[in-house]
Amino acid sequence: MAIDLSPYATYLYCVPAGNLTAALLATTSRNSLPRIIGFLVLCLIAYKQWTNIPNVPGPDVVRGTAASGTVANLLYQTNLLFLTGIDPNDLIREKLADLSMGLRGRINGAMKIVQGTRGIGTSWQVKGTPPHPAFYEPNRRSPDRWVFVSRQLFILIWQYLFLDAVSTTFKGLSIEDRAREMGPGTESLFWNATPEQWARKFKIGVIGWFVVCRLLIDSTYRLISVIAVGLGGSSPELWPPFFASMWDAYTIRGFWGTFWHQSLRWTLTSWASLITRTILRLPRPSLIERYLHLLLAFSVSGIIHVGCDLGSGIPLERSGAMHFFCSFAFGIMIEDAVQEAWRRLTGNRTEKSEDVPVWRKFVGLVWVAAFLTVVTPFYAYPNLQVPKAAVPYSIAEKTGIAPEISVAVVGMIITKFWLGGEE
Repeated sequence: MAIDLSPYATYLYCVPAGNLTAALLATTSRNSLPRIIGFLVLCLIAYKQWTNIPNVPGPDVVRGTAASGTVANLLYQTNLLFLTGIDPNDLIREKLADLSMGLRGRINGAMKIVQGTRGIGTSWQVKGTPPHPAFYEPNRRSPDRWVFVSRQLFILIWQYLFLDAVSTTFKGLSIEDRAREMGPGTESLFWNATPEQWARKFKIGVIGWFVVCRLLIDSTYRLISVIAVGLGGSSPELWPPFFASMWDAYTIRGFWGTFWHQSLRWTLTSWASLITRTILRLPRPSLIERYLHLLLAFSVSGIIHVGCDLGSGIPLERSGAMHFFCSFAFGIMIEDAVQEAWRRLTGNRTEKSEDVPVWRKFVGLVWVAAFLTVVTPFYAYPNLQVPKAAVPYSIAEKTGIAPEISVAVVGMIITKFWLGGEE
């Protein structure tokens, strides 16, 4: 009996797209005709992926992730091919390939940069990438393959259980409670919001980002790393932690630039630089270049997340992704102004993060939490007004929420105190 793979076409197309991108990097130069033709083929593949998203099996969150991944991958491929413009000489300089390699070897070298959007181990490695936990080795560079896979699997299991328990609890909200706390228009209520509505805003804005969204994204990353490393297609050192410590998120800039995953950063900054530095040729350093660059980077992120909304079944007119992500550029402007005023007041202009006193970090965390509480509902509520599962299969519906949470908490404790949890 033939197996119907058409529902998985969005994922399967990633294989030819990745290999074609790697082949173009390994054999062509920027703006060469073969590279341009190859890019047109990549656009066609992305179109085929996009049109198949409604057929992707699983809950809406899976289709949304597939949609945003399709958009992000094409933007990243464009960055590699034309914006950063990596060519065979760059691969040799970065020791991803050498002249003695055959074509397959050079393509394999290029594949490392195609698959690793943070540029791990190269001069393109994005700022803010966390090091490997000291649990592996003192130098944090070369974890043993099977120790790495085993640790990732252990963490992945309790993350799945925790997400399942949270998702099951959230799905249990009554229609009346959901409409009252997160119904259309409630995201715009501030002075007239009820205590229950403010509590929901806080849960979605703070707990949602620091815990639920973080674990949802991190668990996906760990699953991919287990497959890639476990099957021998990649090495552990190319898979450092996806998130840094939440205690680095005492500013909005620190939330996105240090704590949050940096997998989109190279793409976002390259596209922003194309406009501010290549097209507009704005002077550097300058305030207009700095903050326009910031706004454009968040705008590209907004575009990617609009794709996530569309894939999840949220119509374009109801998507709050662009407003949400662009708001952080203005939030950073506010905190930069406050920090500059503080530096002028105190005369301390060289303070490092580790020298920031605890009370100021606490105040900063309150500021970040307040900002997320206010702006997140504009992005999240359209997705949350209909009950949706965060995991493909619920164990909590069989065993109950309390046992699952208990196992997850034990897993967290073991990770923290016995498995060197630094993520």
